Amino acid sequence: MALLMGGSGSTGSSLLKNILGRHSAIFGSQEMSLFAKKEVYDDWEKSKKKIFNRHFGGLKNHGFHRYNRIDFYPSELLIKLDQIRKITSASTTLASFTAQLFATALRQHSKHLWLEKTPANSCLFNHFLRVFPEGHVIHTTRHPLETIASLVRRGFNPYYATCVYLINTACGLSCADDERYIIVPYETLTADPKSTISDVLGALKLEYEDKVLHPNQEDHISVTKLSGWMFDETDSVKVQPKNRFLALSDEVQKQILCAIQFVKISETGLNFYKSKFRTVNEIANELDYELPDLSFKKIHPAIPKWRKADKRNRLLKGYWRHYRNYPIELQI
Repeated sequence: MALLMGGSGSTGSSLLKNILGRHSAIFGSQEMSLFAKKEVYDDWEKSKKKIFNRHFGGLKNHGFHRYNRIDFYPSELLIKLDQIRKITSASTTLASFTAQLFATALRQHSKHLWLEKTPANSCLFNHFLRVFPEGHVIHTTRHPLETIASLVRRGFNPYYATCVYLINTACGLSCADDERYIIVPYETLTADPKSTISDVLGALKLEYEDKVLHPNQEDHISVTKLSGWMFDETDSVKVQPKNRFLALSDEVQKQILCAIQFVKISETGLNFYKSKFRTVNEIANELDYELPDLSFKKIHPAIPKWRKADKRNRLLKGYWRHYRNYPIELQI
């Protein structure tokens, strides 16, 4: 069985992946970005020829975050890179490729379900469910202000962080009516981890195991705490205070709130991502997150500058989503 996890970055997906990976049936892999590339679903024979390319010639993420490569972890998958190349060449479909890619690790760990987590996966949940009819998708969500603030702490500017949250979350919600879609709010996971994990495992027809909530030395994870994170992702689940946003300077808070008010998905973006949500406010209403009243009369001058710089960077990196095809517009 295949299991894909995604959502905006900083919504607890790393924590949740590590918890589920301790289950006796689930093998959790590191972020490959393989399933965040639309080409691998649409034309495997053509896209597999680029699977090891990087930078300008690499396969590009379908989501807003720019990432032009796929990362394999031979030591984790328990196969050599040359074997991955042979598997890639011989495979005829994405499904057959992944079956062979994870086969050795599943066998060695005596597990039968593989899980891959990359935030941008949520932008292609619908494609994944089409290619993997017995698969499931897990969508991690979190309050917009806390998520965007966390992304800013990790080095993204408020405009870029808002766009990542908006597009990743909007795309993920497009599959909400599918019975194979599982939503996991970060607030629920940290407030009541046992019940939350029990519900997730129940949806997968798996029994709950107490060991999943207790980190151990068998968690083979290379990076467990990124810059800007308050906790290590291998720690036991903790309730985090809602202070990431308020901990930022008044100026950055204003930039984030202004971005939430003025940033929306363009008509081009709606058609491209097949989303029914255009703004962070619409998503907040859908997920029952409360936002402050936003009534800025003018947009913060940094936001159009960040938008212009992002469009230029996409052009330089070979992304078609720049200038006329750009998926974000400003409500001015």
